Amino acid sequence: MKLAIIVVSWNTSELLAACLKSVYAYPPQCDFEMWVVDNASKDDSVAMVQQHFPQVRLIVNEANVGFAQANNQAICDSDSEYVLLLNPDTEVKPGAIQHLIDFIEAHPKVGATGSRLLNPDGSLQISCHPMPTLAREFWRMFYMDDFFPYGRYPMRRWDMETPRDVDVIQGASFLLRRTVLNTVGFLDDTYFMYSEEVDLCFRLQKAGWR
Repeated sequence: MKLAIIVVSWNTSELLAACLKSVYAYPPQCDFEMWVVDNASKDDSVAMVQQHFPQVRLIVNEANVGFAQANNQAICDSDSEYVLLLNPDTEVKPGAIQHLIDFIEAHPKVGATGSRLLNPDGSLQISCHPMPTLAREFWRMFYMDDFFPYGRYPMRRWDMETPRDVDVIQGASFLLRRTVLNTVGFLDDTYFMYSEEVDLCFRLQKAGWR
């Protein structure tokens, strides 16, 4: 299997349905499987997936185990060459997933890559940021990071039309090589939600990957 696409859901039935519909409408050109890990949703997320997307590999947790652990469950159960983490509120554009695959396969030193993210109105959404440091967090706390070129925590000033190296990729759309995950480890599930991609990107860079 070339690609496993993993979505963690928690009470996001309508958004999840739109996400899955977009993936199957604009699938990659490689073989792939879709995984949904439901974190004890109280809405009809599980029933919706079972009824409308029976081809999806579904993991149903009895408790909300958090973003990192839920993703790790599907990563462990799948055996694909690449893993794409998607948020349930994302909708993919035509060719978007295949473009990520093509890019990472053309750049063997790249261990992970992400997408340009757009808001519903077409405006740019933050998709990457610098690695946090004590100094950067201090300046950001007092809203003074605007005074430093490329220093602002969310990278709004960058040209988003061309690929570039970044420190941290947002987990909303995050493509990883399985060989990287097997080397540096999966998402650290001591992070229940948020910052797990910061930790993973730090370990990835420390191991020499871009």
